[in-house]
Amino acid sequence: MVGVAKTIDAGRTWRTVWKEDSSPAGKPGANIHDAWITERFGPDWGENPLVLTVAEQDANLAYATDLGRTMRTTDGGANWVAVYSRRSSENGWVTTGLDVTNAYGYHFDPFDQNRQFISTTDIGLFRSEDGGNPGSVRRWACRRIG
Repeated sequence: MVGVAKTIDAGRTWRTVWKEDSSPAGKPGANIHDAWITERFGPDWGENPLVLTVAEQDANLAYATDLGRTMRTTDGGANWVAVYSRRSSENGWVTTGLDVTNAYGYHFDPFDQNRQFISTTDIGLFRSEDGGNPGSVRRWACRRIG
């Protein structure tokens, strides 16, 4: 199994809010709404999230990144939705501006909940000024570092 557990009582109890079968023939969890990566490579490809970030301003808003996906929940983990790509047709996908890459951090500006950052390993830093809206490609700006 790969996934994420959640506590609401300071760690006394935990419940799984993201659970995917890690076997090659496995199926994604019922609350995982991924784009093309799971469809193409299976639910075990991305592994467990490398980074999980919860917004200080809203405990229901969280992002998780793994070996290629960026997933978002706005309902405390009841559903996880891919924000790196969206369906363009019955058989096709397009990018939302978040290129598929390793992301080592999803960061919220503590003073402005609409300003969010994704730090990546190979293409720089992404910044959003509109709360990470996956439908607004132009609002995600890639800043190359180095």
